[in-house]
Amino acid sequence: QYRIWAIIGTGGETRDTLGETRDTLTVLAGKTSRVDLAVTPSVGWVQKAGSGQIKKVGSGQIKNFQHHRKDRQERGFGVEVLTGYYISDIHLARDGVLWIATDGGLHRFDGEQIRTFARADGLPHENIRTVYEDRDGTLWLGMRYAGVVRYDGATFTHLTIRDGLIDNFVRAIYQDAAGRVWIGTQQGLSCYSDGKFVNYTEKEGLLADQIAAIAEDASGRLWVAARDGVSVIEEGY
Repeated sequence: QYRIWAIIGTGGETRDTLGETRDTLTVLAGKTSRVDLAVTPSVGWVQKAGSGQIKKVGSGQIKNFQHHRKDRQERGFGVEVLTGYYISDIHLARDGVLWIATDGGLHRFDGEQIRTFARADGLPHENIRTVYEDRDGTLWLGMRYAGVVRYDGATFTHLTIRDGLIDNFVRAIYQDAAGRVWIGTQQGLSCYSDGKFVNYTEKEGLLADQIAAIAEDASGRLWVAARDGVSVIEEGY
């Protein structure tokens, strides 16, 4: 049996149901709720973006991680403090580490302790929109109005429009089968390979420039979700 956790509506209510489902997780979201999930067989992570709260659910307990607000700390939840006002993304890395992106920095949770990365730690910008891990284990951080940052576990490398990125507001990151990293922004799509960017916009045939998500299918076609629909970039691009 697997636990199925659902965030319902905008009030942040969490319900637990036991079911026979093997590899699926059901999420119910209200009209204004955005829900992101990262799941392991033994531990479920549930995040409600915008609330500044992330919950670890599993082993019969709920553990709360919230942004720094005095009123929430006074409620006595056993809260571990995150910097910033809201959580924008979470990513469960292959080594089991949970990475939490907020508008106040990057947080690393190893199951016991949280480490926060901010400007003082070498992070060029603290307002993070998305987190992605490539096949080499390098983290790619998409920033709001500050480009993209790579973190190899020791060093942060900052890439912006000055380096050829099409726009500094990054919303999606994806690495294709060929190893190229695709970066979706508010103003178009960038492909990063061999240290160089190639950019695509509506002028090159995209349906829209405001990119929301990127994925590759088994045939090597790239699917790019944008404001007005989905563009499919055929193999050979």
